[in-house]
Amino acid sequence: MKRLVTIFGVFLLTTVIQLNYNFADAKCAYPYETCTYPQPIFEQSSTEYTVGQINWNQAGYPVNKTATIQVIDPDMNKIKISKDMIKVHVYSDSNKEGIVLEVFETAINSGVFEKTIVLHNKRSAPNILYTLDGDTITARYIDYTLPAPYKQSENLEKIATAIVGARGPPLERVPASFLRATDSDGNTMKNPTIQVDQQIKISADIANNYPIEQNFTYLVMVQDEKGKADSLSWIEGTLTAGQSFSPSQSWTPSQPGKYMVTIFVWESIDNPTALSPPLDMEVNVINEFFVRD
Repeated sequence: MKRLVTIFGVFLLTTVIQLNYNFADAKCAYPYETCTYPQPIFEQSSTEYTVGQINWNQAGYPVNKTATIQVIDPDMNKIKISKDMIKVHVYSDSNKEGIVLEVFETAINSGVFEKTIVLHNKRSAPNILYTLDGDTITARYIDYTLPAPYKQSENLEKIATAIVGARGPPLERVPASFLRATDSDGNTMKNPTIQVDQQIKISADIANNYPIEQNFTYLVMVQDEKGKADSLSWIEGTLTAGQSFSPSQSWTPSQPGKYMVTIFVWESIDNPTALSPPLDMEVNVINEFFVRD
């Protein structure tokens, strides 16, 4: 009897070993951490890493209609015999939590992923995003497979936005005008020429032309003659319906030269949807004393 049990035990152990070895041959995950059987050799993908892109198929949508998200990221085509899947987070001004979508390839090996969702003024459900008239909807995709010079541990967040409801084209929502430089006394400088270490303010007039509240970011970028950023600053705020405002940011040059000042009006730093076309002007910085015109 003992001999029979021993033979059965050896048979059972041999069977388990053979099963584990078959797992390796089949390129499956090993069921035991202590498994020491030969590891399978995987064929490396020939796909080069790429930076993914995300967009909505339209700049704006009516409430209670559908919207389509598209992600183009060829290196996420992992499985050559079936459609791959990625995840995209979508949310609206009225539903910041939003929903996480499973987005599938349009075709096998396409590297293009699309998903159509419903925008509705009822509470969210799977594939239905709660939105109200005037909302901005945002689609967020994180790319974890990046080309050089990105490090393997790095990832990149890609964002696309669109407008919901009768809110007008984005570039007409908070138009900017009268870009100007002013000195410490508040005087507007025509064709501004200033000295090194002289502080000026970069101002513009903005207005909310729509009958709803609008968040904004006023961003000022100063570049030298080589296009290198010398200064980047911004302020954030909210305009009520019909409200006008004249935001400004200070700048003090440290080197002489010709500088290009450009202002942007965005929804926010995290959501750089343009609310107005950018405006720019040139500022000349000198070392010598000058007479203001």
